[in-house]
Amino acid sequence: MAAPPPPAAPAPPRAAYITYADSADYLRGAAVLSASLRAAGARFPLILMIPESVAPLPEPVAAAIAAVGADRVIAVPEIRLVPSGTPAGAAVGAARFAKCLVKLHVWNPEIYAADGAAAPDVVCWLDADMIVLADLDPLLAEAAESLPRGSIAAAPGCTCNALGNARLPTDPGACPFNAPERTYFNAGLFLARPDSAVYKEMLGWNYDRPFAEQDAMNDGFGPDRIFKLSFRYNYLNHLPIAHPDTAVSGEEPTRPLLFHFCFNKPWDSGPLPGTHSFAEPYYALWRVMDERARVRRRV
Repeated sequence: MAAPPPPAAPAPPRAAYITYADSADYLRGAAVLSASLRAAGARFPLILMIPESVAPLPEPVAAAIAAVGADRVIAVPEIRLVPSGTPAGAAVGAARFAKCLVKLHVWNPEIYAADGAAAPDVVCWLDADMIVLADLDPLLAEAAESLPRGSIAAAPGCTCNALGNARLPTDPGACPFNAPERTYFNAGLFLARPDSAVYKEMLGWNYDRPFAEQDAMNDGFGPDRIFKLSFRYNYLNHLPIAHPDTAVSGEEPTRPLLFHFCFNKPWDSGPLPGTHSFAEPYYALWRVMDERARVRRRV
């Protein structure tokens, strides 16, 4: 009697969430992000990327990583590129590259290949300083069906520099919140298809920019390959200052679906001055979920 055929390799997931943590604070953030995804009803898996060298991570490392509750953990190398652009900015840009450019791994099918696994059809990158407030699975499922290869989907970023940071450019005229026809996204959340050709293309872009990977991806993909999502999918915590009309609490279609703690990280402080009445509920929810994660780590 012939031996039965070997079992077929499992099909790759249609979609997955992915984040990155390289410190104790960002592991805390990733744990809250993970808990908020599940509380909101997410069923697609969460992938946690960590640096190949776990030296910056807290001891015991395994317990800290396990507390995130990710479905997969992938150790990734730094991506270092030769600085380009103006000489004055090259040294500063180079110092940022290793941390900012980790997002490029999203497009590299090889990082998903451990243990014979395959890359998902589409991935949703989430910065670890976010809290999810609604089920994002339908968004990912739609992207798995319709997002063109070589494109990216993301929500608008603000270029008004509302906090007056002298190191950052200020261009209200180019801000998509002021001019909806303009295209500029925040790279804290985006959807993309892993693709080795796109990954290779991205390695040749100029990342010597004020917002290294974000500026490069906006220019590199360009308006024709950027699909715009509502700002509700990536509500930046400084928007109540720059664009008060976005700070409307309540029911659909105004409430944030995801809150992004771009400034004043919740593990360090509270809401930005002038945003307390709107933002404090999101900081409070983050603290509750963080405390629950702390209890799980002590058990």
